[in-house]
Amino acid sequence: MCNVPHRNLVKVISSGSNQDFKAQVLEYKPDENLYNWLYSYKNCLNIVQRLEIMIGVASALEYMHHGYPVPIVHCDLKPSNILVDENMVAYIGDFGIAKLFTEECHQ
Repeated sequence: MCNVPHRNLVKVISSGSNQDFKAQVLEYKPDENLYNWLYSYKNCLNIVQRLEIMIGVASALEYMHHGYPVPIVHCDLKPSNILVDENMVAYIGDFGIAKLFTEECHQ
């Protein structure tokens, strides 16, 4: 995931693992996740903002599934894993259980 550039994906700066531990270093995003925007009484998204978020998420998913040499499936996409910045740009994050699909996976 370190080399998957897309405007709507949180950048994975580094990752590592051993037999007992897996870790990722992600780009810092100081703003809230989509869950908080959707279910908080203090936040309210208008229809244009909702559409822009949906288009951003759809664009990132299309890139992950079809625009990268090896398709990537997130496996845990939910509002709390979508970050929204101050310009209402959505970023998919938390690739902890994402899967790379190879030809062996399709058989």
